[in-house]
Formats: sequence, structure tokens, C-alpha cells
Amino acid sequence: MKTKHLFFFIFILFFFNTVCFTTYGQSKIDSLLDIVNLKKYDTLMVNALAVLSKEYILKDPEKAMQYADKGQILAEKLNYKRGLALCTKTIGNANNVLGNYIKALENYQKAIIIYYEIGDKKNCAFCLNNIGSVYLYQSNYPLALMYYQKAVEIFEAIDDKTGISLCYNNLGNIYYLQNDLEKAIVYYQKSVNICSVTGDKKGLSGGYISIANIQSKLKNYPLAIEYYLRSLKIAKELGDKTGESTCYTNIGNAQKKQGNYSAAIENFKKSLKISEDFGDKQGAAGIYINFSDLYNLQKKYLPAIEFATKALVLTKEIGSLDLEQSAHENLSISYKGIENYKEALRHYELFKQLNDTIYNAQKSKQILLLFGWF
Repeated sequence: MKTKHLFFFIFILFFFNTVCFTTYGQSKIDSLLDIVNLKKYDTLMVNALAVLSKEYILKDPEKAMQYADKGQILAEKLNYKRGLALCTKTIGNANNVLGNYIKALENYQKAIIIYYEIGDKKNCAFCLNNIGSVYLYQSNYPLALMYYQKAVEIFEAIDDKTGISLCYNNLGNIYYLQNDLEKAIVYYQKSVNICSVTGDKKGLSGGYISIANIQSKLKNYPLAIEYYLRSLKIAKELGDKTGESTCYTNIGNAQKKQGNYSAAIENFKKSLKISEDFGDKQGAAGIYINFSDLYNLQKKYLPAIEFATKALVLTKEIGSLDLEQSAHENLSISYKGIENYKEALRHYELFKQLNDTIYNAQKSKQILLLFGWF
């Protein structure tokens, strides 16, 4: 099988910075609900709804969306611009997690306009970073690179180390996906170094995954698994379901490459359950492709077709060209395996078309970089 951009390996980082509340012994969520239940429709309630949304973003993105929607409506009535921007950005984050990329972009762009009006450079940069992540999910590397670079310029200007680390990791992802491992590892290591100093566990978890991806690509599978397990431990501590799912997928892929198929299947199952439980279409599509690839390796072509077909449906919904390309490639291999050469050729031609589309998008980088921020 040809080397593919296995985009679901990559742990894309966004940042959900919010207003802080003191809990005084209660859980954070309980304290926030106490504020909401007072039914004082003021700016404090808007902030509480926004932070509640943040608390659920990786556990239950649908619930996160509901809280942010309520906060957005109230902020508009109060003409509370900072709260409106915060809730709008959080709605973008929830849509991003759910794979609703058009809605995510719309909300990030609306939030940037408001943050620009109130002079909040830091949050402008976070939104730019998140827009970059949307484009990266959609395999539009030139636009992703442009937005990450815009974000890191702002973070460096205001000396925000957490933001700089975030962007470094994501810039590393772009180079990784384009097989420039030398540049990728430089950015990943910069990100990990900053996170180690600042104590940013979320960023450190993502950095470990990124370094593990490099080791996996270099076929250092035991070392890759060691780094994935480090990231998994942090993800569990943080209650980060997306991070857990990503780690299980990546551990499974490393085991698959070692020929340990039974262990790989168990980790894929763990990852799939998490993705399906909270509607992560991006994650589910990637895992379906992993199952398909694994069954092709075992010459079990019918289940391989079943999983690749499921993946294809989801990739068209979320607009991920890399994953759609991988689904077509796997289907071409599967149909050839059962001697259905007509279907094998059809999917191979679709795979090649997508390959050309992605290549041409990358070649247009210099033109796209001349455009403005939006």
C-alpha cells in the first residue's frame, strides 16, 4: 500500500481559554450551575454559560453548544461584546469538535471581528489558530499555514507562551502531513519544551502525540507507543475524551504495523466507542479507515469494504479530502482483492483525482498567502 496522509494520527490543538471562577470546595460545574440557576440575566450569567460550555466541549459537545447558544443570546440582549465573542468562539469550538466545519469557520470569523473591535489581540490569535485547524482538517494546507502563522505572529508580539506552543505544534502538523519530518520535529520539540516549562498538561499531551507520530513514521514503534501512552495518561487525568480516542487509535496503528492485529483491533474499538459516544465524525471516519486497512492487510476484503464505505459517507459530510482519499484507496485494494476490477478501477481513479486536488492546493500556497486574514 502506498504511503497515505493518515490525518487521523494528528492531534490538532485548539485552546479554550475562558473566564475563571472560584469554586470554594464545590466542583467547577456545580459552581457555574449555581450562578446560572440564580436566573440573574446579567454578564456574570453569560460568563458562567460560556465556561460551562468549555467544560463540556470535549466530553459532550452537543451540551457545550446548548450552553454557548444561551450565553450568546443573552450577551446580544445585554450588548456585552466580550461575552458575545466568547460564546461565539465556543460555538465554533463545539462545531469544530463535531466536524461541522463550515459553521465552525463562520463562528470563529464572527468572534474575531468582535475581539478586534474590543482590542483583544490574544483571543483574535486563538481564533486564527482554530481557523487554521479547520483548514488542516480539510487538507487545505496553504490556508492552514497562513492562519497559524498569523496567530503565532500575534502570540509572539504579546509574549503569550501557551499560544506560541499551541501554534508550534500545529505548524509541526502541517509539515508532518507533507512528509517534511525534519521541520515537523523542530516545531514539535519547541512546543513540548514550552509546555514543560509552563506546566501546560493539555499542550504536553498533544506534543507527546506529535513526537510519537514522528517515531512511528521512522518505524520506531516501541518508542512511539511509549509516547502515546504518556499522552493517554494525561488525557485520562484531564478527562479529555478526544485525546483518549486519538491515543487509542495511534497505539492501534503502531501495533498494526508491528503485525499485532488482535491488540490493534482492541485499541481501535476503544477509540471508536469514544468517538461514536459524543458524535466525533472526524475521529470515527479515521477509525473506520484504520479497520479497513487492517482487514485489507489480513485479506479479509468484505469487512474492509464495509468499514471503508462507512468512512466514505462521513468524509463527504465533513469535507476531509485526506480521509476521503484514503477511503477510496482502501476500497480499490479491497475490490481488487475480490476480483471486482471495475469497482477497483473506479475507486482508484477517484483516489488519484483527490491526490491531484490536494497536490494542486499545496502548489497554490504562494497565491493564497497574498490574501487577507479572512
